[in-house]
Amino acid sequence: MQSKQQGNKRNKKQQYKQAFQNTKKSAELQRGLTGFLVTCDRAREEKCVKEIFNILNDWIEKLYPDLDIDGILKESHEQRMKLKQEKKAQNSKQDDQKIHEEQAKLEEEQKQIANQNEQNCNFQEMEDKAINIDQQIRDEINQMKRQRIFFVFETGTAGVVFIKLLEEFKTYIDVNLVGMSIINHVVEHKESNSRYAFRFIPVDLMCKAGKFDEFKVMAEPIIRKYFTPLGENQEVNESNYKTWCLEFKKSNNESIQKAQYLDFFFNLIDGRKNPVDLRHADINIIIEIFKDILILAVIPKYKELKKCNLQQLVRGEQAQDSDGEPKRKVVKISDLLGKRQQTLANDDIQIQKQIKSPNNEVEIQSKNEEIQQVNNEFGLHQESSDSEDEEPRLL
Repeated sequence: MQSKQQGNKRNKKQQYKQAFQNTKKSAELQRGLTGFLVTCDRAREEKCVKEIFNILNDWIEKLYPDLDIDGILKESHEQRMKLKQEKKAQNSKQDDQKIHEEQAKLEEEQKQIANQNEQNCNFQEMEDKAINIDQQIRDEINQMKRQRIFFVFETGTAGVVFIKLLEEFKTYIDVNLVGMSIINHVVEHKESNSRYAFRFIPVDLMCKAGKFDEFKVMAEPIIRKYFTPLGENQEVNESNYKTWCLEFKKSNNESIQKAQYLDFFFNLIDGRKNPVDLRHADINIIIEIFKDILILAVIPKYKELKKCNLQQLVRGEQAQDSDGEPKRKVVKISDLLGKRQQTLANDDIQIQKQIKSPNNEVEIQSKNEEIQQVNNEFGLHQESSDSEDEEPRLL
């Protein structure tokens, strides 16, 4: 009996935990997330996440060397606590003791943060003294930054990982800049630090699929950042002329249609300076849907970059489909018809050359002689007459 009761309690705890995670996930998707979409082989997600965390941390140190992580987290924590205090003060004026307790907790947390900063300073002094401990301390610092800046968001799809950026750092870190700098480095040097990661896409927006009105509100400022409309006295020139196309892909979701998203982008983007080019677009708008999750990314030269596949960029392979097979070449019907007409014309020329050649006349005379010999053998002869159409008679 006791074992059954314990099993029921565990099941209830797991149900409550799953329900809490689902509500938290839906709340985050409603606000909109930014980060990086990474694909890998199945059952290799954990190793892939470790690789990408290390790569992102290295590039953030290069691109943002003066980023004060502790200060940003401290400010955000203080703002959240102030909001909580204001809400509690508005709801009930009799909870002054709780407010004092929270203030005391705040002071204790601030003291702890100060102690941690002092410890970090001591660690840095130890780095100068002990060379052998350098790598250990760097790993610890990278792990702290990794836990603070980036988190893994469960997509519910095997082989697809999303690494989200913490909300506090959205105003300080440009996801597209970090992602494109990593991809361009791979293109230039033909080497990558990732062994398990395939596609690596910087994502401007991740939200809940199916809620089109919310998507329009969140996606409009992102599209305006890349496609600015023409002014009254502004003309189209080489600097502002850029073509675009939509790359739409969905899996495990048949309710969402591509047409409504196309209409939204057509109405939002000025076609005079930003026309559509399906083959060689300057900027690609990418929408990928996994079950109930939608991602929006804006990437220049997406097809030329092998669809942001790091492994193919290193090897210099052709872009592949989702099944892993290389894409087939697109052949126009007009090209096929032109080739057919050309072959027929060449055949006609060869036939005319054969008719006009002197060797054919000799062959015709020899064939006529053979026919005459056959007629003589069977006792056939042709009477000489003026009319050439008269038939031969038997002797």
